[in-house]
Amino acid sequence: MKSKLFFLIVLLLFFVLESCNFNLNSNMAPAVKVEKKLREWTFLVYMAADNDLEAASIQDFNELEAVKYKNIPITILVLVDRSPSYDNSNGNWSGTRLYEIKTDPNGLDGIIRSKQLEFPELGLSLDEDVNINTADYTVLRKCIDFTQTQYPAKKYGLIMWGHGTGWRGGESYTPAQEKAFAIDETSESYMRNAELGKALVGKKVDLVCFDTCFGGILETAYEIKEDASCMIASETTVPANGWDYTSLFNSFIKTDLTTEDFGLCAIEQFKSQYEGEQRVSLSVIDLKQIQNVKSALDSFGTSLGSLIVDTTTKKSVLDVVLEDTLTFSYGGYPCELYIDIFDFAKHITNAFTSVGAQSLSLQESLKNAIPYSWSSFESGGYNLGLYAFDLSASGVPSSTHSDGYVSGSGAVQQTKFVKESDGWVPHKNGGNSFLDKLFYTSY
Repeated sequence: MKSKLFFLIVLLLFFVLESCNFNLNSNMAPAVKVEKKLREWTFLVYMAADNDLEAASIQDFNELEAVKYKNIPITILVLVDRSPSYDNSNGNWSGTRLYEIKTDPNGLDGIIRSKQLEFPELGLSLDEDVNINTADYTVLRKCIDFTQTQYPAKKYGLIMWGHGTGWRGGESYTPAQEKAFAIDETSESYMRNAELGKALVGKKVDLVCFDTCFGGILETAYEIKEDASCMIASETTVPANGWDYTSLFNSFIKTDLTTEDFGLCAIEQFKSQYEGEQRVSLSVIDLKQIQNVKSALDSFGTSLGSLIVDTTTKKSVLDVVLEDTLTFSYGGYPCELYIDIFDFAKHITNAFTSVGAQSLSLQESLKNAIPYSWSSFESGGYNLGLYAFDLSASGVPSSTHSDGYVSGSGAVQQTKFVKESDGWVPHKNGGNSFLDKLFYTSY
């Protein structure tokens, strides 16, 4: 009886309210679906500073904080891994922290004031410091996942910060083969080129920058060409101060925020900072064109190798590499010798005109792949490096290559370039590549 009475009362109220056109939301704004607005950019700076660059990492962190980001659709995250040995500022904490960069009104005062973030998947919290091995590529991959999930944007940029060794070399941890980035002294390890590639698989990063030495080599570009669109790097050494991030981002935030804009700002900043240095360079590299560069290099290398039929020709080719070509290496011996591909192709054509067509094709592929490049030295203007061989002493090539650079050797963590190159790298069972004919063929 009570339930029937309650139902009648409710029904009566409904008709009364309906007849009066009563609207429960009459004084409220209509409900709308709230959608999170995408940023234009989210950058991840992977600051591997568990080494003698620790003080430089604090300086560059401050440079990022000195930029006024208000009303700018850019977020910058920094994973910084400090050392217990080289810098005692900011409470002298050591370990790994993740920050979201915030503008510091005090500017370049050496103090980190940005927002520290928790990252449970890496065990990072606000309560205690832990040390993460930033040489582990899975750490980088997780950071990229976090960046893209928690800070979605139209475009993503990754800045690899710290020591760089090109294909291998530099720091002395063993085994010596296939070093590349993220030298981590505490764990006595480093990230190889192939591991960097694994970290990026499927991530579709728009821009990968290397504030490192020897980042701008074909082996690295080829490794990440499927998972990134553009790369900015130097084919030679970079001074310890690295990039000037205040100048770079102050310029960039005044542009239309395109990838091209960032590349132009990076080149201009680097030129302004290091114009007085003798051996520095920076290139913007279109990774969509790198397959063409590799294919042209294979054709050029095979054609050049076919000309090496005796010891006289072999010596002539080596003379072009060692005496005429623009080359780079670390100080001291033994060391790795990197060549500027464009410059090498030009000088070889002067000495061996029969490979002129292949040389011109290689040069054209580099022009298409490198829209912007600057160097403090005289060059062809399309600066991209390539490993050639080790030097055991000044002007003295080593007689063999590491298994890591020999196709078919079965060495672990080989780069895609080594596995897939027909015309440049040496082959375990012999071949017709340039390095096969230069080092591993008897005359």
